[in-house]
Amino acid sequence: NDLVEELDRGIPAGGSEVAQELTAERLEPVRRMLQAYDEAFVKEVTH
Repeated sequence: NDLVEELDRGIPAGGSEVAQELTAERLEPVRRMLQAYDEAFVKEVTH
């Protein structure tokens, strides 16, 4: 879904200090959660 694609693009260069803490290990649970949701549901909730 779109949110997983957005996550895969990564954090923009020059991001905040928080961005430096978002390692692949920390992002993996978020990726799994996003993949579990149906794309239509995600669009309904986020738009």
